[in-house]
Amino acid sequence: MSQHQQPQTQPHAQPSDKVGTVRKSRKKIILGIIVLACATIGGSKWWYLQNHETTDDAQLETHVIPVVPRVSGFVEKIYVDDEKAVKVGDTLFTLDARDLEIKVRQAEADFIAAQASSKQGVAGAGVQLAESNKSTAEANQAAAKADLDKANKNAARIRELAQKEIASKQQLDDAEATVQAMQARYQAATQQVQGFGFGTISANAQVRSADARMVAAKANLDAAKLQLSYAVILAPQNGHIAKKNLEVGQLLSPNQAVMSIVMDERVWVVANFKETQLHDIKAGQDVEVDVDAYADHKFHGKVSSIQYATGSRFSLLPADNASGNFTKVVQRVPVRIEINSDDMVGYRLLPGMSVAVAIDLHSGTAQ
Repeated sequence: MSQHQQPQTQPHAQPSDKVGTVRKSRKKIILGIIVLACATIGGSKWWYLQNHETTDDAQLETHVIPVVPRVSGFVEKIYVDDEKAVKVGDTLFTLDARDLEIKVRQAEADFIAAQASSKQGVAGAGVQLAESNKSTAEANQAAAKADLDKANKNAARIRELAQKEIASKQQLDDAEATVQAMQARYQAATQQVQGFGFGTISANAQVRSADARMVAAKANLDAAKLQLSYAVILAPQNGHIAKKNLEVGQLLSPNQAVMSIVMDERVWVVANFKETQLHDIKAGQDVEVDVDAYADHKFHGKVSSIQYATGSRFSLLPADNASGNFTKVVQRVPVRIEINSDDMVGYRLLPGMSVAVAIDLHSGTAQ
């Protein structure tokens, strides 16, 4: 080796190469963590969906009772307004009842007149008179029968005496004439008894007719009083007034909806599941309910029932697949879910609110 030749030295690694290697390692680690997290989340989501049926086609429901008048009339006074809480029996509004009061007085007068003609009145007196006349006629009949029997006996004795020539022909004729007269008197008394008997039957029929008229008059009076009571419209249930459409002086017709009462004591969920989701849904299964208005609170409940028809069967114009061109559409079936009452404390759950539900398919008791 030449003395002037310099020895070769090994090249040293640059700092930038080390930094690049570290960064690549960190990226791989971060990417691995991200992949692992995604796999974990995805697997958890997949497992959750395998054990739950979910839908966001659901809403809160409760009883909404329309308030309708039963009689026509002008609104006289209103005691409630929108959102006001009411209890059963509270007066909501009243109608002008003067026409109805007049009808009640007319019905009372008709009832009094019917009472006067009933068994306790004129018709009853007619029965008593007919029975009295019949009794008198029966007494006259009995007296005529006694006189006829006496006349027959007397005539028989005179015939025997006449045969022995003890009694004269004149006496015999007088005795037989007396018998004929008593016979006629008895027949007249008998016919009179029959006539007064028919009179008694007629009087009793008049009593029944009068009593029927009295019952009808009493029914009309009760109906008039009932119609008058309808002039005061009362709350049929506890709840809150909603959708009030009523003003003083407004003319109302029977069965015209003027407001609604929303019951707030009981709220449930109606979730519309696809027909393909119903296979494993059973009554009694646990349900998680997410109300859009309270995203920070989880409500719980149970499946109460599954409707025995799809929602489309109750539409105004149900689809008829037998006519026209058929297009298959996945139907939805309403499922009723009862929310735990403890979960609702402190939360205002209103009918119509949107919710999302998830049914735990492996919970509850299959029915």
